[in-house]
Amino acid sequence: MLFDLLLKKLTSILIIFLTPFVMKNFSKCGVCCSVDCKAYKIECDGCNELAGKVAWAKFYGKILCPIYECAELKGFLSCKEC
Repeated sequence: MLFDLLLKKLTSILIIFLTPFVMKNFSKCGVCCSVDCKAYKIECDGCNELAGKVAWAKFYGKILCPIYECAELKGFLSCKEC
């Protein structure tokens, strides 16, 4: 019983501490650009590195990626928080 409580507490502390480090590798939409995107570092420096100003956003009449912009305006690390 005590062990379970300590384990839950430790897990929650680790999640709080590690989330920013883990999330920096993922864009606001949840894509890991370095793994999932063929254009990464060839045509695109990455969503986070570009602060959402990806080249393809213009095809939607936008300056920022719509998903990036939405999550950013809400103060979320990613759209999964919505």
